[in-house]
Amino acid sequence: MPIHQSLRSLAGCCLLQGLYSNKMTGTIPTEFGKMTGLVDRFRVYANSLSGKIPTELGQMTELTSELAVQSNQINGTVPTQLG
Repeated sequence: MPIHQSLRSLAGCCLLQGLYSNKMTGTIPTEFGKMTGLVDRFRVYANSLSGKIPTELGQMTELTSELAVQSNQINGTVPTQLG
C-alpha cells in the first residue's frame, strides 16, 4: 500500500505515531522533511519502503530520539544534519 497523500501535508506535525509495520510501499516522501516540528521520533520501520533516505529529512533537526527506517529496502546514508 503506497503512503497516503494526506500524510504528505503534515508540515506542522510535532508527534507522529504508527507508521511502522503497515505494509507501506514506495519511497519516503520528501515532504516528510517539512515536519520540522517533529520532536521525538520518526518511525517507518518494518514496511516495504525502498529507495534512498531523502536529504530533506535533514530539516527535521528537532528529532531527539530516533530515526527508524530499518527492515525496509532503504539504501543510502542518513542526512548529515541528523547525525
